[in-house]
Amino acid sequence: MRAILVSSLILVCAGSASAQGTNRSRAAITVGAGYTPSPQTFSNTITFESFSEEGSLTTVYTPKKGPWIDTNAVIRVWRNLGASVGVSFLRGSTPAQITGSIPHPLQVNHPRTLIGTESVQHTETVVNLAAAYWFQPGGRTDVVVSAGASITSVSQDFVSDVTYSQTFPYDEVAYEGATVTRGTRTVVGVDVGMEIGYRLARHVGVAGVARYSGGTTDFTDIGVSGFKLGGLRLEGGVRLLF
Repeated sequence: MRAILVSSLILVCAGSASAQGTNRSRAAITVGAGYTPSPQTFSNTITFESFSEEGSLTTVYTPKKGPWIDTNAVIRVWRNLGASVGVSFLRGSTPAQITGSIPHPLQVNHPRTLIGTESVQHTETVVNLAAAYWFQPGGRTDVVVSAGASITSVSQDFVSDVTYSQTFPYDEVAYEGATVTRGTRTVVGVDVGMEIGYRLARHVGVAGVARYSGGTTDFTDIGVSGFKLGGLRLEGGVRLLF
């Protein structure tokens, strides 16, 4: 997906050579909302000992798609070249699917299956700092392509333990709840984006944005590696031009 977006940016920049007119605005601010088409699903497994046997808990997480709240500003420094800075924020709770293998207290190698669901919270704050190329292919249309760095701060809840009930003859267990541990990380990654705006009036318009930003980190203390942050975001909003 990142390769597709980068290719689109190159094609847009190449086509701008024949664009008619030059953008007369010095700065623009876009405020909007969006979503992630395909959020990264991940899992972690915890092992433990009970009744002299090994048990396990596997939890599958699917972070929320949106809404992302996004604010981005671009300023033209020299001709069509400029700089952009943006802040995006996502916060939400989603159900985590828990599957456990619980050792039997009376029988060897007869684990009981535990199934449960727990609400966990996922928060991401992304700051984008990029160089921008801003041009006007038509009288009311503005296009901004950008590339630079992203700083992503993530907070994610992980299931670290569960409680369950059981009654004689202990052949089944019933899920009651989970203990949740919160992990936080900050990662520096890449950022590429394309914004297409349409002017409704001299200083007001609307815009659509496709942006890829993110990176990868590990939560080694929780047993999660290759945790992907960010990703492709599709957004729309109101644009103010100055």
